[in-house]
Amino acid sequence: MSLIKVEHLQKAFEKSMPLKDINLEVHKGDVIAIIGPSGTGKSTFLRCLNRLEEPTAGTITMDGLVLTDSKCDLPKARRKIGMVFQSFNLFNNLNVIENVISAPVHLLKMPREEAIQRGMQLLQLVGMAERADRFPDELSGGQKQRVSIVRAIAMQPEVLLFDEPTSALDPTMTAEVLSVIRNLAEQGMTMLIVTHEMKFARDVANRILYLDEGVIYEEGTPEQIFDRPQKEKRAASSSG
Repeated sequence: MSLIKVEHLQKAFEKSMPLKDINLEVHKGDVIAIIGPSGTGKSTFLRCLNRLEEPTAGTITMDGLVLTDSKCDLPKARRKIGMVFQSFNLFNNLNVIENVISAPVHLLKMPREEAIQRGMQLLQLVGMAERADRFPDELSGGQKQRVSIVRAIAMQPEVLLFDEPTSALDPTMTAEVLSVIRNLAEQGMTMLIVTHEMKFARDVANRILYLDEGVIYEEGTPEQIFDRPQKEKRAASSSG
């Protein structure tokens, strides 16, 4: 059974239509890397999945809940979907542990002490427990992104969406963040990752989606997409 099912998804803006007909099934434990040229709607697709962007047409179903239905309890549905942005989006007026526990306490109604205990355990897993009392402006980019990943995990989501999580980072910080994502994959977390890191996509993903021309232009295992691409355009860029 699919965890997420996307059928004939479209997204049009005033002067463009980045998503013309997206169809996809995501199963529990999938790690899907989404690649393709810049401006082909990869980030728009992720934002449509949790309705940060309103789809123009099509349906998105998650765990039996139709997210595109006007009657959908969207705040409740979004609790199942964690998202990590390229710009971190931490609350600058809160320290690390408060950033992590804010949503579990206020949205999940988790007791504060329980949230702190769990938050510290998660921070320990990404090497950030000793910086729990620091504020975002005291952290490096890689540290901020690790905290933002923990903040997403703290909500106990069923799926994590990563929108270019390393695009604002230097190579050392990129390696830190990719290591955290790789560990999540090994633990069975369902993830969709928009990335330009081709080696990482090959290593961590079990499925690759190549988006172009408003559709999933090609889909397959890393070996199929990178070593044996079936379509000419994908073959021309397989070394990217």
